[in-house]
Amino acid sequence: MIETVILAFIVAKCKKYKLLPIFRQWCIYPIMICVSIYIYLEFIIWHEDYSLIKYSVYFKAVYLGFFIILSLKNNQIRTLVYGLPLVWLGYGLNIIAINANGGKMPVFPSLTIFTGYIKPNTFINTTTYGDFHVMGGYYTKMIPLCDIWDIGGFCIVSIGDILIRLFVFLVIYNSIKYINKRLEGDVALYPSHMKK
Repeated sequence: MIETVILAFIVAKCKKYKLLPIFRQWCIYPIMICVSIYIYLEFIIWHEDYSLIKYSVYFKAVYLGFFIILSLKNNQIRTLVYGLPLVWLGYGLNIIAINANGGKMPVFPSLTIFTGYIKPNTFINTTTYGDFHVMGGYYTKMIPLCDIWDIGGFCIVSIGDILIRLFVFLVIYNSIKYINKRLEGDVALYPSHMKK
């Protein structure tokens, strides 16, 4: 989700919002720490160290939890109302693909082979360490729900992953937008029912 966080900052900057104010909130820092951990994990995977890969599912859940905290901190209830169903739908689609393929998520790499992120023995090594990703092939079921979108270099995602990333994008972008509008005096610090 590194690229999603970066994209949200880029879009917010293109919309002329100031980025610095979000870094004055404590709740952005757990997200930035998670981004740093993700970069580290991608680095060690690139160097064929798969020892931490079995923890990635738990890490992703904690990571998404920090986005919920950021939403609540910035009064983004509407983002949660519309965004959390995207997360649930995304996870649901991933579970359908995994269950249809015997508990494994088939992956169809293209650019990641060219960059060297995925090597011929990658999936043999990752499953040894408890990962549930396998190379997709002619035997794969529910291919449209599998990891088929190779977004370059270090990431292949499913439609479910894209929906989860859309939630992440909305939280970051709408939080930046809200903070900027609050600083300009366009929105109240608290919802009207919370004012004293």
